[in-house]
Amino acid sequence: MKTSQRLALCGVVSALAAVMLLMTVFPYATYALAAMAGIVLIPAVLECGTRYAVLSYIATAMLALLITPDIEAKWLFILFFGYYPIVHLRLQIRRGAWVWGVKLVLFNLAAVADFLIMTMVLNVPREEFVIAGVYVPWVLLIAANAVFVLYDMALYRVSAMYRVRLHPLIKKMMK
Repeated sequence: MKTSQRLALCGVVSALAAVMLLMTVFPYATYALAAMAGIVLIPAVLECGTRYAVLSYIATAMLALLITPDIEAKWLFILFFGYYPIVHLRLQIRRGAWVWGVKLVLFNLAAVADFLIMTMVLNVPREEFVIAGVYVPWVLLIAANAVFVLYDMALYRVSAMYRVRLHPLIKKMMK
């Protein structure tokens, strides 16, 4: 694939991810759209390589800072969902329990960083994390880890489906 084709594909992927982040103006779409914006970066990794995918992530992250209406969605994308598909596809080749350990550490670091940004920098009130009179950030983190495992499995299946169905079509178009 030529350099101009790689840049064009990464530009389209970045624009699509930015549009998904822009759609977080709708309530209750924060987490889903940030995750889907990351999934959109899969073609950049598989077709263009890690270097171009990282550049696509950086471009999308800068656009997210400028145009994303939901503050938490932009930080979720920047801190985790934007680069995780790149890391996931690189770790997918390796086997062993340590791979899951690395994935969970990355996720938990990003989740804690997002929590700290929301509470300390953006001054989200502590009452937002109280359910039935109980302060529940750790319970939410445990639940988020379970959802992350499902997200990781879905990412694996989406990338496998992309390789089987869309990669041959794109390869044929880019000749």
